Amino acid sequence: MFKDGWLTGDQPNIWFYIFVPIFDTTSLAVVMFFSARLFRQHIKLSEVLAITFGVAILMQGIEIITKLIYYKVWAYPGWLYLVVVFPLWFLFTIYALVHFTQIKWGKALIISVLGFVGSLVIGAIFIELTGLETPGS
Repeated sequence: MFKDGWLTGDQPNIWFYIFVPIFDTTSLAVVMFFSARLFRQHIKLSEVLAITFGVAILMQGIEIITKLIYYKVWAYPGWLYLVVVFPLWFLFTIYALVHFTQIKWGKALIISVLGFVGSLVIGAIFIELTGLETPGS
């Protein structure tokens, strides 16, 4: 929240930052949990919650670094951000699923993709229903 205001000058929407990340990360965990159950993987919801929140925190650190680079060093093209950030998220999530839950790599990839898509859909519905959005949207 503060990185957006400090770097971009945009006024942060506190309600967006309170509700949307928690809701999005929790919905991601729930979709991944049920996707894993669909593939008959024996994992606990608490494990998936820990993985998704851990990866979200790690990705926030990476986002801070990328925003610092963008606003203070080099205004790189937007597609470059997507080419770096999305693969890193998938890599960290798949690695955590394999490492902490003993799911095989292929199933971890499928569960991550299903979780990502499900989270996007649920997040879009949540944002549409609440009207919350980030500054500059």
